[in-house]
Amino acid sequence: MYLDVYVGEYTDSVWDGWSDINNQPIGVSPLFPDPIAPQDRPGTQHPFFDVQQRIEDGIYEGRKVDWGCWVAKVRKKDLLLLVDEYYPEDWLNSERCEFFNTRKFVAELKEAIADLDENKTYLLSAVEL
Repeated sequence: MYLDVYVGEYTDSVWDGWSDINNQPIGVSPLFPDPIAPQDRPGTQHPFFDVQQRIEDGIYEGRKVDWGCWVAKVRKKDLLLLVDEYYPEDWLNSERCEFFNTRKFVAELKEAIADLDENKTYLLSAVEL
């Protein structure tokens, strides 16, 4: 099983639709890097499960739109806060993150989010393949 999280383009057809397959938003960001060695960060979980939990808890307005895809409506400011929460600087500066090149992948994700329009809504997409 592969778990991915990415920022997708908001469209009514994805938000209002349902399909057993292929009702996923078009990506506008790279994938959120997999957290490595969660034992180094107690209390954390994979972003896929966190997105689902935030939808379930009502933190984000979201829903299941495909057999393996959950989406949440978010704005650029929400995404910037989320990335900082998922990937704190002290953790990114660890040897383990350096070994797996995580810092580079997070920088690319932050750059893509910084380029987003702050007046638009996006779909934070948690996908299970």
